[in-house]
Amino acid sequence: ERQSMEKARLNYIFALTYGAALRESELASHTCKAIRPDKNSELTLYLLGKGRRLRQLPVTPDMFQAINTYRTFHGAGSFTADDFPLAPALRPVKVAATGHQVFRSIKVRQIRTWFSQFMAYCADQVIASNADLANRLEQKSFHSLRHTALSHLAKQMDIEDLSVFAGHESITTTQQYYTPERERLRALTKDHQLHNR
Repeated sequence: ERQSMEKARLNYIFALTYGAALRESELASHTCKAIRPDKNSELTLYLLGKGRRLRQLPVTPDMFQAINTYRTFHGAGSFTADDFPLAPALRPVKVAATGHQVFRSIKVRQIRTWFSQFMAYCADQVIASNADLANRLEQKSFHSLRHTALSHLAKQMDIEDLSVFAGHESITTTQQYYTPERERLRALTKDHQLHNR
């Protein structure tokens, strides 16, 4: 039972974190109340991020499905803008007078511990066949999910859009996600020069 609960929570948190490139602090401090329709009636995740900067992120179909699946798993019903946390504890902490399960959010430190335990579990699964991969998995931090999401989005977004999506204070922070693009441009232009005639 615990494994199925952990798998469900893992899918939920990973879908939200990757879908919106969330920081640990953003995940730990927000609930489904932060998701509401924008002026075009599209679901949007409103976050107060680093430096109290407001991020307004689209809720993708995958994120929405993950929210509904996890809520249904726990009998909380389909999505509604309520106090259901984006980073929930594994089990509800109490049953409210209405009979609904009540979840509390886990703290940033707990997210880090939970993720490192999961990475250690993954490393154990592959260590016999691939010690290098096992070592790399054990080195991953929760922030690597955000980094991976932003790296993937850098292939589709221009730097200004990605900077807004990521909630970066400075565009120079966003530039790190365009390193592969610079390497590709270097390879494409290595023979681009004036030739003596």
